[in-house]
Amino acid sequence: MQHLLEDITVIDAATYLAGPGAATILADFGANVIKIEPPGGDGYRSLVGAILCRITGC
Repeated sequence: MQHLLEDITVIDAATYLAGPGAATILADFGANVIKIEPPGGDGYRSLVGAILCRITGC
């Protein structure tokens, strides 16, 4: 099956929800997404971990 955005490459340098969410949708349609992150990684990833830790009491 051919994807709509099969020949498109997207560079995702965004952080937090809107940018990565859009990149995920583009990838779902077949785009090749290259994620660029700062040396410490995406700040949202650690934020989610802290929230889950508070909820679960880890």
